[in-house]
Amino acid sequence: MSEFIIVDGDRLDFSPTFGANTVTPTGTAQINGTGKAAIANKSICIVGDEKNVSVSATYTSAAYPTSGMGTLKIATLAADQRVDFATAETAVIVVGSKFNALFTVSTPASHPTNGADPQTEVPGTGTFINSQQFVTAG
Repeated sequence: MSEFIIVDGDRLDFSPTFGANTVTPTGTAQINGTGKAAIANKSICIVGDEKNVSVSATYTSAAYPTSGMGTLKIATLAADQRVDFATAETAVIVVGSKFNALFTVSTPASHPTNGADPQTEVPGTGTFINSQQFVTAG
């Protein structure tokens, strides 16, 4: 099934649930495209662009209600989010299903009596929100 190609500036929606944590981005989660081809004057996103996604976030959990901070990143694309495209030198990124995300703690959440959250990395998921609805691949 064809999916819309992701382009420079497209937004990402990270699931708020990362394990027992509720994670909330504090900045705009978007991807920058570096492909040579363009759609509506925006560079297409190619495989590898996902490695440069990074957004700050806060988090809490029932066990650690005082918020902590960290960074959200894309860990890996889903298989249906990588597609060969005729005008691209490498595979392009398409909407697809859900990518695997990783939340890395920089300042642990805490609890007044239990101390600081010992977790340093927590897996989660996310999706792409496409801005162009013209070109598909797959």
